[in-house]
Amino acid sequence: MLTPFLFGLQNRRLDFVVTMLLIVLVALSRLLAVPASIWDQDEAYFATGVIDFAPLDNHPHPPWFPLWIALGKLAYLAGAEPAASLQWMSLLFSVWIIFPLTAFWSRLMRRELAVAAALLFAAVPGVWLLAGRAYTGTAATALLAATLACWLGPGDRRSILIGSLTAGGCLLIRAHFAVVVVPLLFVMWRRRSPSKRRLMVAPMLALLVAGYGWVVVAAGGIRPLLAAVQLHSSIHFGARAGFSPSFSQSGLAQALISPVAAALWIILAVLGTLVLLRLPRPDSLAPLFAVVLGPLLVLIHLLSNPHHMRYSMPLLAFSSGLVIVAVARFGKRWVLPIVVGAAALSCWQVLPIFPQYRSQPGPAPAAVAHALSRARASGSVIVADRTLVSFLDLEQAKREFLGTIIRDDQILGGETPPPPDWATIYLFDLGRGELLERARQQQVFSCSEPILRRMAQERFVEVTVAEGARLGISSSR
Repeated sequence: MLTPFLFGLQNRRLDFVVTMLLIVLVALSRLLAVPASIWDQDEAYFATGVIDFAPLDNHPHPPWFPLWIALGKLAYLAGAEPAASLQWMSLLFSVWIIFPLTAFWSRLMRRELAVAAALLFAAVPGVWLLAGRAYTGTAATALLAATLACWLGPGDRRSILIGSLTAGGCLLIRAHFAVVVVPLLFVMWRRRSPSKRRLMVAPMLALLVAGYGWVVVAAGGIRPLLAAVQLHSSIHFGARAGFSPSFSQSGLAQALISPVAAALWIILAVLGTLVLLRLPRPDSLAPLFAVVLGPLLVLIHLLSNPHHMRYSMPLLAFSSGLVIVAVARFGKRWVLPIVVGAAALSCWQVLPIFPQYRSQPGPAPAAVAHALSRARASGSVIVADRTLVSFLDLEQAKREFLGTIIRDDQILGGETPPPPDWATIYLFDLGRGELLERARQQQVFSCSEPILRRMAQERFVEVTVAEGARLGISSSR
């Protein structure tokens, strides 16, 4: 996974040159995908946590992602902006993932097919677009692939130790992947000697104790954290009630841009599975389905928002090899054209987006910056749609705002009366703004790119700043 020889060629010099050329191409493509700002509230939570790690204030939200915040703090101390520090970390992992994913798939297929699987994953439009975002998915998927490659290997002590460390790192970046790591640990536990079992568990537990110990200390104890988890879970699972089961809106279809492409991916993955089952040792597939794909499907469709493309990333990573096997079954000569064609199609779909993506801030950060600027100049009160509060928190963490900010649900719940219209700036996302009766002037910050709007699930892509806003509870009913 750290070797500069990706292809395993006998000519080491040629292998090194080809590997480096490939990695440079991947790195250049990822650099194109670094946006000018964050776009989503979760990214705002993460970036605020980089400045001020406060678990009880949703900086960030549960499960607090301690290693991700620590990595962001390192880049922040080196001079990066808080959000940019996480974006660059994600970009680094998006390049490195080629190595552990190749190592993982090489446990099940020939090396050249494993490389093709890793490159096919990297060529997925949604994976490319997410490479430079401040989310945890890319980094956690890379570390999960490294864990699988190490623990499903021959079982030498070095691989087991590295797998233990990457498993701990994975869970400290995205604890959700415990649905994979814990069953995998159970399966491998039965295959290892007592000394190797200790080597699998002890380093991972040490990392987890250190990482989540930091969270406990920052929160002032375990009991407040349990209350925060309970509140976050009620909000999260309450929001799930409104999700549609439509396949065309699924994260897989969003990542592949089209439900037709998503359906083709699934068909090829199933065919690839059937091909592998006919090999002399089909039992080697058991861990892939029992402890990887099965739990990931549960995580995506039962425990998460299945519409967010970022949640489909690990599923794409750990099924890409099955797609390649299906293609190779019809002839090895088709593998390279398919991967190159997928990359070309991805370029055709997403390259036109990058000029706007890289040069213009997302609508929510732009609207929040404008609202704060106007409020500082006029002394107005900001009333914010509660879904935009995380963006305001980030801006306040970067530069203190001495004015007043009120959440709209405080007015709706009767906790505070609406401020006078001459002193009110109302900030709200598309489909919200229930309190607004009229305004002296409104400015809408929006994104016109259909792919980016679908990627964001139409959230935070059209944000309104209403100045001189008259608010009334009756208008929301």
